[in-house]
Amino acid sequence: MMDVRADIEPTKPNYGTSLVACLNPIMQSAGRPEWTMARLQGVMGHAFHFEMKEKAGTVYHDAPDWSFALHHMDELGTFNTINANHNDKESDRQALRREARDAVVVGLNRGMAALVWSPLSPEMKAGPGPHPVCWGLIVGYNEDDETYTVRHPWVKDQYTVRYDLIGHEDGDDWLNVRVLQEPNDTASAALHIEALQNAVKFARGVQYSNENFRRPNGKQVTPYGFAAFETWVEAFESGVELGSSPNRQEHNANMLKFKRQAAADYLRELVAIFPKAAEPLKAGAAHYDREQKKVHLLSQLFSKVGERESMTKEERANAAKLITEALEAERAAIEQIEGALAMLEERPLPVAARSMKENKLVKEMQFLETLVVLPVGDIYETIEWYEQSLGFETHYIHGSGRRGEEKNYANYAIMKLDNIVVRFILDEGNGDIYRWPRSGTGYLYIRVRDVDDLYAKVNLRNIPITQELQEENWSARGFNLEDPSGNVVHIETTIK
Repeated sequence: MMDVRADIEPTKPNYGTSLVACLNPIMQSAGRPEWTMARLQGVMGHAFHFEMKEKAGTVYHDAPDWSFALHHMDELGTFNTINANHNDKESDRQALRREARDAVVVGLNRGMAALVWSPLSPEMKAGPGPHPVCWGLIVGYNEDDETYTVRHPWVKDQYTVRYDLIGHEDGDDWLNVRVLQEPNDTASAALHIEALQNAVKFARGVQYSNENFRRPNGKQVTPYGFAAFETWVEAFESGVELGSSPNRQEHNANMLKFKRQAAADYLRELVAIFPKAAEPLKAGAAHYDREQKKVHLLSQLFSKVGERESMTKEERANAAKLITEALEAERAAIEQIEGALAMLEERPLPVAARSMKENKLVKEMQFLETLVVLPVGDIYETIEWYEQSLGFETHYIHGSGRRGEEKNYANYAIMKLDNIVVRFILDEGNGDIYRWPRSGTGYLYIRVRDVDDLYAKVNLRNIPITQELQEENWSARGFNLEDPSGNVVHIETTIK
């Protein structure tokens, strides 16, 4: 009787990725402790990935596990891979299973567990769950029973399965077994630069280009990156029935939280590798920390909804608000990553990152930023209008109450929406003492991604429009509103 085993277990918590939860202990046992969970997720794309279906339908968020991430396996080391699917009509599947078994036994004799895709038999698949789908670890082989001993991230206890019954769990009949032969000595700096570049591509929705991810009109089949957040917000703001339950929305929030925790940890690990880009990397990590806090609150919101099939109007509005705030932090993190890349690639910094200390040009500048300040007749009336008309959020009010009612009345406010910050100052009307700006003399110019969509939403809210949507004479399409004080609010999208 031959019974060989490797005492290796999937990493816990698994953060929603069976691949990385299995690769991490493999790399640790191979003497490569630098391959932490965060570093693996950063290099393999999990840390920066997020997708969402229309109407917030069911998404599992582990797509990199069987697609993008596998393209980076060679960066970890040399693997003996036995691979076949339903397209391999000529392959002898049983012969391949025997080949895989022999490779597994060789690895186990070296104390090395094997990575295996969906290690379950047809009988197990037909039985009660939880089912060990996706990636698991083969940690033993019994020659008499011809069975693998498997430890799996989704299953509490180890179990056994015949070696010749795996490889047909999914529709592709995918047989995939990988045994690490030799780990690479070190990861190149270029690999981590590529990971940061991929983070930007994921965020901006340009990581994938083939027909599986983009329709002929260029739109994403399943929105990912910034578009995923926007799709998620739209699902809650639209009022339509959600495509999945509040429990599934809690899963979406938790997965996003896990991913961005890995992103923050990975950026902090890169500080030691790229010290000259330390500041933007640390700043990016801080923005991901901020995003996690918003998403944690979102998860709590869905948890409170519990088993209910639907959410109240207020709950939906709160969800949309938290997702929007998470997106704001996501955009800020990506801007810092772009700044780090500019430093590492020795090219000009993107505009959003030019305030970083390493930029010598900024050190010599005296003029640092402009602030948009609109004069208004009533702070509270203004806040209500911008909140209801466009969705702005109030971040600060100086004072409390109205003039004539309170001594320290409200005379200044700051409101934000996505990347836009607007300040409002009360027209005091006492020109003999101060030269206060007069309410109604301001002009706010806002550029948006989709002016037609926003125009339709403003119409639905019954907000008076002072200039209808039209083609402007400067390569733009826009419309005008007027706030309660008479300030003009022009909103447009650039036409390329």
